[in-house]
Amino acid sequence: MSEARSELNSSSSADEIYAAVSRRQFLRPHRSVQDVLTDLGVCPAAVGQMIQWLDLDASRPLGRLRASELMQLSRCVHRLWEQSANAASRIPQTT
Repeated sequence: MSEARSELNSSSSADEIYAAVSRRQFLRPHRSVQDVLTDLGVCPAAVGQMIQWLDLDASRPLGRLRASELMQLSRCVHRLWEQSANAASRIPQTT
């Protein structure tokens, strides 16, 4: 789990996220989509939102996703992380 967290962060591109998810699909195809995303450091609430947007089953094994579904998932993670970073930068700093 710590390996995944050091591999990705909120500034990771969609392609880097796709590579990480694809690697996990190959190495551990029986893990659920939800477990893999959580291991990558995605907030559980965001995982739920993405699964709803993409109309995926959270318990579906990652190995059963097509490449196009992995790419959509990766872009969705990237978009949420980008929105979160932008929202955080807009919060006024109080001292």
